[in-house]
Amino acid sequence: MPDQAVVDRAMRAQLERFRQALARGTPRLGWKIGINDPKMLERLGLDAPVVGWLAGDRAVPTDQPYTLVSGTRVSLEAEVAIRLGGGGAIDALAPSFEFVDYNLPGSSFEGIVEHDIFHDAVAFGRRSLPLELVPGDWPIVTRNGKEAARRDPGLLMLPPAEAIKHVASTLSRYGECLETGDWLILGSLIKPIPVRPGDRIEADFGPLGQIAISIG
Repeated sequence: MPDQAVVDRAMRAQLERFRQALARGTPRLGWKIGINDPKMLERLGLDAPVVGWLAGDRAVPTDQPYTLVSGTRVSLEAEVAIRLGGGGAIDALAPSFEFVDYNLPGSSFEGIVEHDIFHDAVAFGRRSLPLELVPGDWPIVTRNGKEAARRDPGLLMLPPAEAIKHVASTLSRYGECLETGDWLILGSLIKPIPVRPGDRIEADFGPLGQIAISIG
């Protein structure tokens, strides 16, 4: 069970990697909510999800395939994405896919957080204006035309305003802050789906519309 010193050490190391990436010219993109399973949070002794960052050079357009690198173990998560406008208001929502690579370091909680909670890439669907998100059985995810997953009610999604507050508070503890234009993905709504070359993944997010991507 991690104590606050472990969390702090892991977050400082993670955000140092973030700053180094920006210094190398990686575009800023935003942030992610990680570990949003209440049962896992309880086992870890955490009272809230952890936070990671999105790599701007790993944003995959949905009209291009996500390239699966040989030797990786990648799964896909379906998440609601929000984009910050001026003054911290939400100026857009979108369906999104996050690709997580379980070959990244993850033998301990500290290693998982330090190495950005398995984050590899993200894809955003069509943007929409802010709207009230009414819980439902969405997203429904298909792989090659067959249902592969749907909304897991056991997974926690922080309401957008609460997620913004949580991420801002977490970042401020380590000398970072949210900026206008940042995207936030709010935690997977499904159990991760392993992907393989040749897959076509589609998801219906109800009021947010659809998103689809091919695996190359």
